[in-house]
Amino acid sequence: MEELIKQLMGQMNNRFDKLEQETGQMNKRFDKLEQDIEGVKQEIVNNQTENRSYFKHIETKIRTTTTHI
Repeated sequence: MEELIKQLMGQMNNRFDKLEQETGQMNKRFDKLEQDIEGVKQEIVNNQTENRSYFKHIETKIRTTTTHI
């Protein structure tokens, strides 16, 4: 009986070790995803800034052109 309990405990410990490894891998994946998301957010901010600048430039050109007409 004692041997059976030791076997079961060993199996449980192996399963917990495997779960711990898988959880660690999942955490690494989530960390990578968080980094990717932050990169995308920064890219969006940069694109918005570029778009605003571009449209300001167009607006200025239109105002300059219409005042010369």
